[in-house]
Amino acid sequence: DSLGDLPINYWVYPENQKEARRSFGKTPDMMKYFNDVTGVDYPFEKYDQVIVSDFMFGGMENITLTHNTDRTMHDARAVPDHSSDGLVAHELAHQWYGDMLTTRNWANIWLNEGFATFFSRLYRTHNLGPDDGDYIRLGEIRAYQGNDKRNRRPTVHFEYFEPFELFDSHVYAKGSLILNMLRDVLGEEGFWRSIRHYTHENKMKNVETTDLKKAIEEITGQNLDWFFRQWVYKAGYPEYNVSWSYNQRTETLRLHVRQTQDQKKTDLFKMPVHIMVDNGEITDHTVWVEDEETVFDLLCTSRPKMVIFNSGMRIPCKLKMEKSVADLKFQLQNASHVLDRIWAAHELSKKKGRKVVEYMLLDAAKTDPFWGVRKEAAIAFGKLKPKIQFEDYVWINDEHDSRVKRALLGVLKNYKGDVGVSNFLQSVIRADTNYYVIADAFKTLVAVDSSSAKQYVDGLLNTESHNDTIRKSALFYFSAVKTDGNYDRLQKLASYGVMAWEARPSAIKELGAYVKTKPKTVDLLIDFLYDKDRFVRREAINQLSKHGSRSHFAALESVKESDPVLTVNVLRAKKAIEKRDTKKETKKEKNVDELRRIVDDIQKLIDQ
Repeated sequence: DSLGDLPINYWVYPENQKEARRSFGKTPDMMKYFNDVTGVDYPFEKYDQVIVSDFMFGGMENITLTHNTDRTMHDARAVPDHSSDGLVAHELAHQWYGDMLTTRNWANIWLNEGFATFFSRLYRTHNLGPDDGDYIRLGEIRAYQGNDKRNRRPTVHFEYFEPFELFDSHVYAKGSLILNMLRDVLGEEGFWRSIRHYTHENKMKNVETTDLKKAIEEITGQNLDWFFRQWVYKAGYPEYNVSWSYNQRTETLRLHVRQTQDQKKTDLFKMPVHIMVDNGEITDHTVWVEDEETVFDLLCTSRPKMVIFNSGMRIPCKLKMEKSVADLKFQLQNASHVLDRIWAAHELSKKKGRKVVEYMLLDAAKTDPFWGVRKEAAIAFGKLKPKIQFEDYVWINDEHDSRVKRALLGVLKNYKGDVGVSNFLQSVIRADTNYYVIADAFKTLVAVDSSSAKQYVDGLLNTESHNDTIRKSALFYFSAVKTDGNYDRLQKLASYGVMAWEARPSAIKELGAYVKTKPKTVDLLIDFLYDKDRFVRREAINQLSKHGSRSHFAALESVKESDPVLTVNVLRAKKAIEKRDTKKETKKEKNVDELRRIVDDIQKLIDQ
């Protein structure tokens, strides 16, 4: 391939030649887009992409030559559930941010990974449209907040044992979100002039966060100490509690905002927040929230039908804003931004026990114009564990987007023992062509009718699919239906050389489900630490993090010594074990203290 005179080549296995352009074919368009937005043309003499068997990462941005996992190769039956565009754009963006500009130290690695994640999303927004781009950003918010819940730390972080520890959502997802918020704070022109200045001035140099901050100050004259301090150098995010009232006499909407995060752990945040008000006429406002408690008065000629705080979820935060079912319904049906409709759907899922809410979510899952909202409405609908007539699901087969269809299939898990649902799921397994739909339909069938699911297991174990997703779903049966026979079969399937290598880690995962009833399973997990396949070793480490003890530390350490790539997995497993053991010890101490108190009380009664 090429972009003008620049050679662009894709190196794949002979059997993947038809699929090469499906995975890599947008590279020239991506390169042209990045040339335009960065203001710096691709800085090297050529660009190659090569797939590598058993590759430890998704991709690696070597200068002029990116290595990619061969799992990125896929046929039409994996679309749209799998796309290589995000990975390809991410690694290409690294040619600018990572290779042409390289972070000076590991602590500032977000300047590589956050930038690549951000530019990858920008290209996909350019390619797919703003709704898809914002839905990808919602995924970044969820990834960051999930990581923050497990391990709160700043984005620029100097405290680590191994550099691999830093490669998580605090630098990828949050790094991208930081740039998104900078764009809001600076405005389009100020942001892009700053980014181009930073990129041009630091070409072929090493950078730290101070270089980005300096570039912004030189271009805009703005001192953003406050922004970098709270989002880059400190941990956490704001938590808002919001309420509003309307004064008809003064035609004023009063907004009451409190920041409720624990200030011992997370400071107050200063941020511009977008407010959308719909009172028949839609108006947008921006208010600066920086105090613990603030009241804002906004002109509004009539009582609003809808008030949205942090419209478009521009700020990653936790928002508590009580709304009635009627208000949430209006927002779900009328909010212009897809993330505001998704927020309303998940708020409605908290209103349990109301039939009307089920039908609101079901209607959104059927009719919303954006697939992401339909998918999220289906997930929210499933949270209510609805018990409606199966006939209401006949439209599932008509859903043209398999990602939505899979979410709807997941809802059917609530119909355990229902013959009609079982027959429907079996028809999907037999007739659908999408790998991921078949896999999810089978997993749901296991939950609904495990005896019928059994007849499909062997056939699915022998079915080729992208990333072995169908074989992996078949393996789920052996842990969901716990019997001695299934346990023995699972052990055989997990053995080296019996199954396709992509599926074996899933066999190890399913074995972990037997630890409670068959404690000797832990010994098997120890054996798999020395398997020839890195992904099997990694899954064995993961299972030991859930079921192991301090007595397994030596075995875990030996893996770290023989395979440094798994160092961070070992460190995380040991931390998880220590945390779990500490909880057990604390609980034991509390029980002992309680017993002592009871004994003391009894002794006092005897003495009396």
